[in-house]
Amino acid sequence: DAGGRYVMPGIVDTHSHMGVYPWPEVEANSDGNEMTDPINAGMRAADAIWTEDPEFALARAGGVTTVQVIPGSGNLIGGEGITLKLRPGADIGRMVFQGAPRGIKMALGENPKRSYGERNKAPSTRMGNMALFRDAFNQARNYRAKWQAWRDKKEDERGAPPDRDLKLETLSDVLDGKVRVHVHSYRKDEILRFLEIADEYGFKVASFQHGLEAYKIAPELARRDIAVATFAQWWGYKVEAWDGIPHNAALLARAGVKVSIHSDSGNLIQRLYNEAGVAARYGLSEEDALRAITINAAAALGIDGRIGSLEVGKDADIAIFTRHPLDAYTLVEKTLIDGAVVYDRGAVPTPRDLPAAPPLPKGPSAPPPADLVPAADPVNPEGLYAIVGGRVFTMAGAPIEDGTVIVDKGTIREVGPGLRPPARATVIDAKGQWVFPGLIEPHTHLGLAEIDLEATTRDEDEATDPVLPQLRVMDAFYTESEVIPVTRLHGITAAFTTPGEGNVIGGSGAIVRLDGASPDAVLVKAGAALVANFGEPPKARYGPRNQSPDTRMGIAALLRDAFTKAQDYQAKWADYERKKKAFEQGRPGGKGKAPEKPAPPDRDLKLEALLPALKGEMPVFARAHRVDDILTAVRLADQFNLKLILSHGTEAYKVADLLAAKKIPVVVGPITTQPDRIETQGAVYDNAARLQRAGVKIAIQTGETLNARMLPYEASLAVAYGLPWEQAIRAVTVNPAEIFGVADRIGSLRPGLEADLIVTAGDPLQPLARLRHLMIAGRPIPLTSRQTALYERWR
Repeated sequence: DAGGRYVMPGIVDTHSHMGVYPWPEVEANSDGNEMTDPINAGMRAADAIWTEDPEFALARAGGVTTVQVIPGSGNLIGGEGITLKLRPGADIGRMVFQGAPRGIKMALGENPKRSYGERNKAPSTRMGNMALFRDAFNQARNYRAKWQAWRDKKEDERGAPPDRDLKLETLSDVLDGKVRVHVHSYRKDEILRFLEIADEYGFKVASFQHGLEAYKIAPELARRDIAVATFAQWWGYKVEAWDGIPHNAALLARAGVKVSIHSDSGNLIQRLYNEAGVAARYGLSEEDALRAITINAAAALGIDGRIGSLEVGKDADIAIFTRHPLDAYTLVEKTLIDGAVVYDRGAVPTPRDLPAAPPLPKGPSAPPPADLVPAADPVNPEGLYAIVGGRVFTMAGAPIEDGTVIVDKGTIREVGPGLRPPARATVIDAKGQWVFPGLIEPHTHLGLAEIDLEATTRDEDEATDPVLPQLRVMDAFYTESEVIPVTRLHGITAAFTTPGEGNVIGGSGAIVRLDGASPDAVLVKAGAALVANFGEPPKARYGPRNQSPDTRMGIAALLRDAFTKAQDYQAKWADYERKKKAFEQGRPGGKGKAPEKPAPPDRDLKLEALLPALKGEMPVFARAHRVDDILTAVRLADQFNLKLILSHGTEAYKVADLLAAKKIPVVVGPITTQPDRIETQGAVYDNAARLQRAGVKIAIQTGETLNARMLPYEASLAVAYGLPWEQAIRAVTVNPAEIFGVADRIGSLRPGLEADLIVTAGDPLQPLARLRHLMIAGRPIPLTSRQTALYERWR
């Protein structure tokens, strides 16, 4: 019975490493990249797939029925992939999609040249990449010609056949069109150069995978009928991904390219329908968004005659959803492969009383930029604004219908229904829209990190000493970061930006607003929390150096030692202050002698930085996933009377009652945390919901920098798994403000608070409810970024 449900074809993913990089991710199970030769055409992913990888079951729970599993991108030619139907079972033979064309993985750009260049081997440049490709295809052509010459001879004149070379045999099949070519790619220039090689050697490219700059050459790809499988949102993690924009899929669809949304991730594959919704936010029509995870992906693999649509005679691969697949709160209820149910959710955890979903984009894809990005609000010279006619969510009471928010010189002057705008105010019409406090990201490295794989752009993690409490993020905060405007466009106006997670004590983080020309201008609260890290990262960093910590014991010991020394330091200074006061008052010293002027202790900035935490003036933001790490953090907090905030808390649901009793808040998440590491084996999607029901104050984090913008969608996933909608909104607004002690400045819409607010076309946790207006500290912020500029330029 699918009454009231949404039925669609099973989801198809063209780019997966499930089985060859199984979970948990440990070196013993890492079989996706044979990093011994940049040309590895003879490798086959099917030879390394572990069918009991838990990722397969999780993908079925996401409505995925067919995937192409391929080698990684460390080699120029990584080997053949395999197309699988996700039928449960231990036998890879049972999963193989019989009749699917062969496919081979190739890779352009940074990955191969970095992998081999670091060893002083070719390729180390893009020139080297292309030269090795030409050499490989030239060898294959010569090999093919040699065999053809042998076959062309009369049988009695042939003699012994040429020696077989399985690597060149595979590449000969590529030249003969027997193997579909799927190419990992980013930059438009290298895509075009590779197409020249394909033309020279006479083979066709089936798809470019990732293709983050494919939008720049969309007409050429459409002319050649080459598919593109891309991300909805990933960008910037390396230099070649810097021009990635979330409008990529929409621009490709508009040009007539068969575009699909892929995962390249055991995490994203579970929610490809959510990814399609994000792509729709950036201009993909409803129809194109659904095609991007079904028929277009099937076509890229050459199996659209069998799957990808619901038609008579096709394989009965079906996904049944609780809500429309592009609705942020939808879940897969059942998945069928070949007519058999392979996943059944059972009870649906999603609350019933949710706001109405926003309208679906009917297309065409890639509308004019003005449809996606409203014109900038005018700047009032007196700083006086009135946002009128909206539904106002103050976080301090019930929503106000037909509400007005009056802003005066950076602060909220008045909030109420039907207020008359002041005479000289700039009026912002919010009729039919919703008004909220700006969202707060409670754990990120915004302003400290730009490009993940480019060390010169990263300043969040001082990897030189495991105990560095004296570090302050504002000493490295870069107000001109290109990531900040990108983040704002999802309604995020403030953030707790922190040192990284590689040290036991990383330093102090700060609450910043996401607008301002100088560190002072963005600062809301310096020293908002001292960052301490439990679990894998510190011991993974220092253990290989034969330096403590190498174990969890070592982490706890270093923390205990640091705070004990800080206590002793505090006592020395207290004793000095006592003696100094006695000297100043002229009180006699021992045996009635005149008091001697005391000498102050030597200052120790490292120990001094721990004193605010010891005094309870600064909370300790403790990274902990596993329940044992959480309990260690709690014990240490009790021992030293520390005010504790838990970060991540992946297994916090196991001790929710304890945390509630001790009033320890949890900055939970990401909600998308997966059991992909040893320390996150206990990850569950309803962690936030369980903690909230137990009475724990929660905020929701992304833990991201480049994709901190996805904060509202982390919150929407928490709602899908049982967190009440109102609590999810609080978890990204007033709750983080209260947790970090800035609720008297931001986090709600009350008179006297700073005017950080957003206006949205409906529920801000839904990707399709686009941002219409944004204000930070009473200043209207244009809804533009480097990415919107690229969209306008290339549309």
